[in-house]
Amino acid sequence: MRENLDVMEASTNRQYRFVMPAVELLDNEWKSLVEAIRNKSTLNYIIVSGSMPSGLPENIFQLISTIAKEKNARLVVDTSGEALLQVKDCGVFLIKPNLAELSLLTGRKEIHLADIEQVAREVIANGYAEIVVVSIGATGAMLISKDAVYRAIPPVITPKTTVGAGDSLVAGLVMSMNEGRS
Repeated sequence: MRENLDVMEASTNRQYRFVMPAVELLDNEWKSLVEAIRNKSTLNYIIVSGSMPSGLPENIFQLISTIAKEKNARLVVDTSGEALLQVKDCGVFLIKPNLAELSLLTGRKEIHLADIEQVAREVIANGYAEIVVVSIGATGAMLISKDAVYRAIPPVITPKTTVGAGDSLVAGLVMSMNEGRS
C-alpha cells in the first residue's frame, strides 16, 4: 500500500505530486495475497495495477499469470518500469501503457502517435498481450487487438487533475468487458 499526495496551487492551477515509497511486503504477506487469488472460486479478471511494492518476487506476474490461466481468468496489467517488462515472460490478456511505458516495453527511444498501432501489433505478435490499450493523455486512448483498432477521443476539457485517469480507463474497460460488451 502506498499513499501519494497531490497539491493544487489555486492561483496558478499548478499541480504538485508527492509520490511516497510503498511499504515493503513481507514474504507471508505477498504469499497470502497470491493464495487469496488462487482460492477464489470464480474469477473473470485479475487486475494488477500501480507501482509494485518491494518485497515481491521477481516472477510475481508469472505466478499470477499461471493462476489466471488455471482459473480461465483474464489478466489485466497497468504498471510501469521493471514490473511492466515482466509481461514479456508471461503473456497477459490486456496491458494499458502510456507512450513512455510502451517505449520501455518495446525498447524504443520514442513512439509517436502515428506509430502506436504498428508498435502495439508487435507487442501482440510477440505474445506479450492480446490487447494493448495505449493512453495518450488529453488526446485519448487507442485499443489495439489482433483484429481491430479503436481510437477514443475525449471532449476538450480543462482538467483539475489527472490523478486516477489511467485507473478509471482500466476500470471502465474491465467493467464493460465483464458485462459482455464489446
